[in-house]
Amino acid sequence: MGTATFDICRYGSNGSDSSVPSGRLTTSGAHTTSTSATNLTNGAAGGGTAISAVEGDVLHIQGDEAMRLAFGGTAATATLGHVIFAGETRYIEIPASGTISIIDVA
Repeated sequence: MGTATFDICRYGSNGSDSSVPSGRLTTSGAHTTSTSATNLTNGAAGGGTAISAVEGDVLHIQGDEAMRLAFGGTAATATLGHVIFAGETRYIEIPASGTISIIDVA
């Protein structure tokens, strides 16, 4: 089990300043992950409700274990999805609206 700490911001709400990777905060949290895919939730680790992301917004995420993400209601697997390596911080433009599935890569 790991923890994915994240926030999602509205893309471009700070204008054209390229030094600002994302704008207005829409949601954030710390999600507890496992080797079974779950939907990313807001709130404290192990709590909150599944979020529904909007295409074009920016996900800023860090995981303490290797994990994968899938967007738009698609389930992530150990081999399918955007990979986040342990300790890595990533900015990902959300490619499809809907839930974000997350799984530990064991």
